[in-house]
Amino acid sequence: MAQAAARTVNDMPPRGSKHAPKTFKGQAIYLQEFLNDLEALFQYNNVGTDDDKVKMLARYCNHSVKELLETLNDYIAPNFDQLKAELKKIYDYQKVELRYNKKNLKEFCKTSCHEPFRTLGTVRSHYRNFQKIAGWLKKNQQITEARYNKAFWESILRDFRPKVEGLILRRIPTHDLSTSFSVSQITTALENLFRRDRFDNDISDSDSESDSDQSSATDSKEEEAEYSRFSKGKGIPKKSKTLIKAKSKKRSKPSRVIKGAEAKKALDKLEAEASIAENQDEIEILIKRLQNMSFDDPKYVLQGIQAG
Repeated sequence: MAQAAARTVNDMPPRGSKHAPKTFKGQAIYLQEFLNDLEALFQYNNVGTDDDKVKMLARYCNHSVKELLETLNDYIAPNFDQLKAELKKIYDYQKVELRYNKKNLKEFCKTSCHEPFRTLGTVRSHYRNFQKIAGWLKKNQQITEARYNKAFWESILRDFRPKVEGLILRRIPTHDLSTSFSVSQITTALENLFRRDRFDNDISDSDSESDSDQSSATDSKEEEAEYSRFSKGKGIPKKSKTLIKAKSKKRSKPSRVIKGAEAKKALDKLEAEASIAENQDEIEILIKRLQNMSFDDPKYVLQGIQAG
């Protein structure tokens, strides 16, 4: 039986095909993944020379990246390893390598320690967010295992810590409290506290509903008391009174239109009332002036005559 022919550079898949690497478009975050996929294909298809490698690298890049590659010295005089290093420099891959720092972890712990857990889902979401930062720092030897564990403890709401500690110490009573609990011990305790099949889940729900009903009943009584007090006109804020008056005005019937002799009579009445009001205002002003004068003041007599 004839053996299959060894694979060569000619067996490399076309760009965009099912088995080809995802086309590199200059995004630093995808650069290392792209290079890893490319080198796996080189090994599978026995691509060994630098000349073939740099050409295949260019094949799986978009037009903009390819134009740049073709101007680089390590592409013109093929050196695949140096070309990879040059690409990482050009596309600022260092930013990806240093995506998190200790300050990011400190800020996460400071923020998340005020957020309560309500369900198992929130526990797991918290762990994912923590692991993304702290796990990356630990993997890149930016923090130790001890700091990693302690940071997770710091990221938990302070009110939950005694419950978690109690659960862990029941399982491991000999734990040395001079060292932090491990992340796995803490997550196990939290998952037990919020497990979905807890026997008292339905009791907790009914209790919360009862509390809600009591709260609603209290609110209703308070509203009735408020209504009773306001209906008597006592304790109504100024703004509320204004609103009530405005609403009552809106609800009142439209004014009747008067004409002819009736209109003239109404006008004469208004003018008379205005004259009386004007005279009353003048008298009040004169009285105030007299109060501020002495009996010996010559003007006092004149003002008194005017008031009379």
